[in-house]
Amino acid sequence: MAANTSPIFELPVKNAGVQIVPADTTTLKTVYTGGTNGSRIDQLLVSSTDTAAMTLMWYKNIGGTDYHLADTVIAIGSGSPTVAAVDAITTLAPVLGYLVLASGDILKVKVLAAVTTAKQIDIVAQLGDY
Repeated sequence: MAANTSPIFELPVKNAGVQIVPADTTTLKTVYTGGTNGSRIDQLLVSSTDTAAMTLMWYKNIGGTDYHLADTVIAIGSGSPTVAAVDAITTLAPVLGYLVLASGDILKVKVLAAVTTAKQIDIVAQLGDY
C-alpha cells in the first residue's frame, strides 16, 4: 500500500506494549518494528512496580545494528496512585516530541540492572504507521 502523500499522515492509531520482568535480566526487548512505510511513535508511557529506581536504555536497530539512543530513569513506583507514569519520548525526542522509525527499524529497550524479584516494568507505545 502506498504511503499517504502531500503531506504524509499517520494511519489509524496503534498501541504496542512490552513488559520487563526479572527473568529478562538486561536483555534487549522489542517495543515496535517500523511498518512498511515507516512509523511515528508519539508517546512511550512507562510504569514500574519496582521498589528501586530503574534505568531504561533505549536502542534503535537499523539494518541489524543496535544504536544506543538515550537512557530514562524511572522513579520508584512510577504509574502508582502517588507517582506519575514516565513519558520516555521527552528523553528520546525532546525537540520533535515524537520518534520516527523507518521501514524495518526496531525500537528496543532494556534495563541497566535487572528488575527486582516479583516486580515489573510496563511500556506502552502509542503510535501510527505511515
